[in-house]
Amino acid sequence: MSPANPPPSPLFLIRVFLNAPDVVIQPSLRDQAKHLSALSGNVVACASLFTRWTHGTCVEAPTQLVGDDEPFAFTFHPDVAKCPDVVEAARALDAVCDAVVLRVSREVEKWDAHADVWRDDKEAAVARFCGEPGGSDALVSVGGPTCEAFEKVFARFAKRAEDLYEASRIDRDVSFARVVFKSLGASLREECLAWVAAYAREMDRADAERVRSIRADLKDKKLGVHIACNTLEDLKAVLAIIASVREGHAEMELAYLDIEERYRTRALYGARPLRMLSSIILRRWASSSHAHATRWSFAVGAPRALSEGGGGCSGGGMAATPVTRARPHRFLSPKRS
Repeated sequence: MSPANPPPSPLFLIRVFLNAPDVVIQPSLRDQAKHLSALSGNVVACASLFTRWTHGTCVEAPTQLVGDDEPFAFTFHPDVAKCPDVVEAARALDAVCDAVVLRVSREVEKWDAHADVWRDDKEAAVARFCGEPGGSDALVSVGGPTCEAFEKVFARFAKRAEDLYEASRIDRDVSFARVVFKSLGASLREECLAWVAAYAREMDRADAERVRSIRADLKDKKLGVHIACNTLEDLKAVLAIIASVREGHAEMELAYLDIEERYRTRALYGARPLRMLSSIILRRWASSSHAHATRWSFAVGAPRALSEGGGGCSGGGMAATPVTRARPHRFLSPKRS
């Protein structure tokens, strides 16, 4: 259509919105068929407004009582209703109205392809996802799917939310009717973001559980390293704890960085994570590493103290042994992104 000859405005609007678990059309298809059929009938019925004149005059024919005193008006309706051209036009209009109802139904049915967004059980889907193997790397897949797996899910639903909303902003003109999907698109975008939130809650819960486990392990190590070394077995236990802390630097750094990355991933997709859990591990691990390094300085002289009856690695009468201060691990001062 050129600017000088714009397309005709639609006769009425049809709004489509989500009322889970169904997509609702307003007015409904039944009401549309009813009103369009009435519109077709009105084309012929309008002839009943034109009253005939009496023969040889310009005077309208009076209403007559027939049968059970029912009024009968002499109009042009019987003649128009029997006219072949009018009958054919009425049939063509009925066919157009039926076609409009069918095309509107097909336009709405296209959105059924996205029914999983609002019909599927989110909790069940998240449970199935978390039950799948998270990856081959044991350090970053412990406790469920990896950060990369979660991010792929977030990205998929976030993109789907925007795609559906953008598609809904385009109205569909079906002959003389216009179908509006904006409300449906907004609802589908909210449903997609609800999927992101559901996966993010499970991710946050898993991270919180992981941090609690690490904190409990650090607490146990802290208590174990400060026991009194009254026997050689006590000393061996303390040294074993200190050795495990020293050997676990790389693994702890991976855990810390992984939790931090998972936090940032949730924040990137607007999932509002509870708190920066990795900072808790960082502070406790830094404190634990320093304490174990200090404890090591006393423990290295314990065998001699035990052999001489000096009271063990926690005693104050132990001979001082020169010890080089432990160098802090590089991850204790991480680069800020």
